[in-house]
Amino acid sequence: MNALEFENVTVSFGNTPVLRNINLKMEAGRIYSLIGPNGAGKSTLMETCMGFRPYEGDIKLHGSSIKKMPPHLINISYVPQEGNIYRRLTVHDNIQLALTVRKSKIDPGGILDIFPILKERQKQIAHTLSGGEARQLAIALALIHLQKVVLLDEPLTGLSPKMALHTLGFIKELKEKFSVTILISEQNLEVTDISDYICLLRGGEIMNQFSSAEWARLTREEITEMVFGGRA
Repeated sequence: MNALEFENVTVSFGNTPVLRNINLKMEAGRIYSLIGPNGAGKSTLMETCMGFRPYEGDIKLHGSSIKKMPPHLINISYVPQEGNIYRRLTVHDNIQLALTVRKSKIDPGGILDIFPILKERQKQIAHTLSGGEARQLAIALALIHLQKVVLLDEPLTGLSPKMALHTLGFIKELKEKFSVTILISEQNLEVTDISDYICLLRGGEIMNQFSSAEWARLTREEITEMVFGGRA
């Protein structure tokens, strides 16, 4: 059984279609990267999956339709592009608040070990964190309520090259350790290094899908043309 399935999913803002006939079957325990330029519909696809936008077609989670489910009952871990943190609380209080909602599958101390900068910033108010630090906190909060399907919207935004590499390594480790299925939306092509499948989204449509082996055979020029419509 697939972990997540999109069946002819179409989303419109008014009379303008933003996503067109999205069809994607995600195998359990795999990492899928959704690659495309700004405005391609990547964030909209994730928001739709979380029940935040009406759509035509169907989305199935572990074989069951979630179309009529309220967002709070959809068992998917989600890190939105703008983050999910309480900016007036400290790092420590953000984590403690998340723990009051649901028991964590991951030890909170272990989460802080993954992001050592957060351990150093525990007493710091969240809105004073750097962009990269706030991004790490957003990911950490999602991990507290880890589900079998994880959506990461632009997880490398604001991260230094070193921290981006660390985050990619952790995402891969997350899949292997907890057997979760992960969908990552990104413009940063480095996410393809840890992906089992790469999906190209342009103009609200999935233009192509590649296995990691197929992707590795493409030239830089071919990738740039397909993803961005021209040379870098």
